[in-house]
Amino acid sequence: MSSSGFFAGFLLGVAAGAVLGILCSPKSGDENREMLRERFPDLRERAPELINRAAEEVKTRIEEGQQAFRQGATETRKRMEGELDQARHSEGGTA
Repeated sequence: MSSSGFFAGFLLGVAAGAVLGILCSPKSGDENREMLRERFPDLRERAPELINRAAEEVKTRIEEGQQAFRQGATETRKRMEGELDQARHSEGGTA
């Protein structure tokens, strides 16, 4: 995994953890929003960039997974066709 991929995954994990922490917090919504404003003053400006980077990373990982799946399916198909041909030839030779 590239360092930018790790960083994007790390940020996504931090965001998910923060959301879960806020949802499970005993504080009121107003208190939570104020806490977020104090701790992350630039989050509103950076959030779209962070979300876009994470989305691009997810898209890349999905494309890589699809490519690996297609390659694996092609290799399996070729191997199965070879084994089927071999079985047909051995069956025809003994009959």
